[in-house]
Amino acid sequence: MQNMKSLGQIGYEAYCDQTEWKSAVSGADLPNWEAVKDEIKAAWEASAGAVSKEVPRYDLGVPEIARVCHEVERAYGNRFCGDVHPHWIDVPGELRESCMKRVQFFLDHTGADAGAYHERWREIRAAEGWSYGKVRDDARKLDPRMVSFAELSDAQQVKGIIFHAIVRYLSR
Repeated sequence: MQNMKSLGQIGYEAYCDQTEWKSAVSGADLPNWEAVKDEIKAAWEASAGAVSKEVPRYDLGVPEIARVCHEVERAYGNRFCGDVHPHWIDVPGELRESCMKRVQFFLDHTGADAGAYHERWREIRAAEGWSYGKVRDDARKLDPRMVSFAELSDAQQVKGIIFHAIVRYLSR
């Protein structure tokens, strides 16, 4: 099993990602976590620890995490990606199962990044006969998401990143 990142490291790396690895104060390049001075790491850990004490923890299973992920992804996708997804209560069983499999993937592959599941999904879809098409066409098995994660639109990538982050957070 791979080592889990600490809350301080997760917070630091999220900050670095937001600032494109530049200090918001000086504009200097930020080092990776391993190169950060111990006193700075301690400050990030203390800060993250204080926040984590304020956030309630729930004992959620895969179905509950999948529901949260779906509802957040639905709201984001419907607003920014042109998706039209129903609330979880109205989602057909096979789509619920798909969402739960996605959650389980991230639980089983703790070191996987947000794009890892997309690549797995794309392999499965290709094996089912799907290919790239500018517009989704279920009858012809065409889908504009049949590209690498890096080639997805920013909005589609963010959708995957949000899903991944929710699973990571709720499964701690």
